[in-house]
Parts: sequence; structure tokens; C-alpha cells
Amino acid sequence: MSFLLYAIRAVYFLAALHLFGLLNFTLFFTAAPSHWRRCVLVSVALVLIAMVVWLALEASDMSGEAIAAALSDGTLATVLAQTRFGHLWIARAALLAGIYVVLAWRCRLTHVAATIAAGAALALTAASGHGGAGGLFQLAADMLHLLAAGAWLGGLLPFAWTMAARHGAQAHTEAMRFSLLGTVCIGILLTTGSINGWFLVGNITALIGTDYGHLLLVKIALFVAMVAIAAINRFRLTPLIRANPVAAPEALQRNALIETALGLAIVTIVAVLGTLPPGYYVVE
Repeated sequence: MSFLLYAIRAVYFLAALHLFGLLNFTLFFTAAPSHWRRCVLVSVALVLIAMVVWLALEASDMSGEAIAAALSDGTLATVLAQTRFGHLWIARAALLAGIYVVLAWRCRLTHVAATIAAGAALALTAASGHGGAGGLFQLAADMLHLLAAGAWLGGLLPFAWTMAARHGAQAHTEAMRFSLLGTVCIGILLTTGSINGWFLVGNITALIGTDYGHLLLVKIALFVAMVAIAAINRFRLTPLIRANPVAAPEALQRNALIETALGLAIVTIVAVLGTLPPGYYVVE
């Protein structure tokens, strides 16, 4: 059960982050992939499928019954109607279903609406985790953390597509704009991550003496590696685009894919962290 929960949480976070990042990228960047709408709809479907499986697992865990029994005896309806997890599940599902509706109209306004809906659904995820168990300040930090992660990590694949299709001045412009987005997101992630770490870990003993702290340290190390690659992209490769209009974008594309792989590892760790008791409470 634990492995299945880890896996489905990881699928959910990956799809939800990519959904928001893709919508955000195609809204604010000119070199959007031509098939972005299809990618959005596939991502929405993946998020909804993961949510359904996650709901079934939660119903089984809350009732202590097997999944089949929880689905057949009304437990699922009870979870949806009488728990915070269920209420947030319904809200997120409604927002995601709304994306299908609004994208039927091809205009910028509906694109904006879809981006807002994806961001709201992603942010509400924080309320069903550790952030929701804390105060409003902690919850706000957790929500902002997820949105920044979605805008940066979720935008890496669209950025890689862009670098594969653009050279010269266009590639330089797109790289500079995405670099600015990444810088802002990294700043937000560092700030909100520190806030969340203070609330959920709190001291060195909890950081180095608990499973939660150990996984958090691995997450931090992977994040540092992503930031280092982003710095190379910004200060070394992007200025080289004018002198090497083909090779530099190809290098940026490669690095974006490496960052994506590191991000996948981070999201997998996050999927596990959300099921563990925070380090601060373990050592109290």
C-alpha cells in the first residue's frame, strides 16, 4: 500500500506541476509548442486519474478496509462529504474539469482562465498535506512553494522544446525571459522552503536524526544541483547564443532535460515526504 501511495502521489505531483508550468509557459512565452493544447488535456487526464486512485487509497486507509470494500460500502462517499481531504478533492476536480471546458474556446482569455484553474488546483494540494495542518502563514508558504515549483520545473520541458526550434535572436530572447522566470521562482522556493523547513523540521537534531530529515537533505542537494545548472544556463550559455546560434540552444536544451530529471527525483521525494510525520514532531 505504501509503495502504491508513493507512486500515485508522485504521478499526481508530476502531472499537476507540468500542467501549470505548461499553461504558464504557453501563456507568457511566444515560442509555444504547436501541440500544447493536446499536452494540456493529457496532463489534466493524468492528474484526474491519479486523484481518483489517491482518493481510493485514502478511503481504504481511513476506514482500515481493503480498497474494494471501501469503494463498495459507502466509505468513499463519506470521505468526500465529511473530510477536509474529500472537500479539497472535489474542489480540485472541479477546477481541473473546468480546464477542459474553457479550452474548448481558443482565445487568450480562456487560456488565462485555464492557467488560473491549474494554479488553484495545484495550490489547494498544500491544504491537504502538512501545510494544511499548520497555520495560515505556513499554508500560504506551502502554496506559493508549489506554484513556484510548477512555473519553473513544469516549464522546463516546454523550454527545451523551444530551444530545439529556435536559434539566434529568438532563442536568446526566450532564454533570457525563462532565466528571469527561473530566478524569481528560485528565490521564492528558497524563501518558502526555509519557512516550511522551520515549521516541519525546526532543529538540527530533527534534520539529521529522522527519516524525514534525511529525505529533506537529499531533496536540498538535488535542488542545489538544479540551481547550479540554471546558473550555467543564465551566465554562460545564454550569452553564447549570439556567437553560437545553434550549439548554445542545443546545450540549453540538454541542460533543461537534465534539470527535468533532477526535478523528477525531487518530486518523487516530495511524494514520500508528504506521507511521513515531520521531523520536528518525531523528536519532540
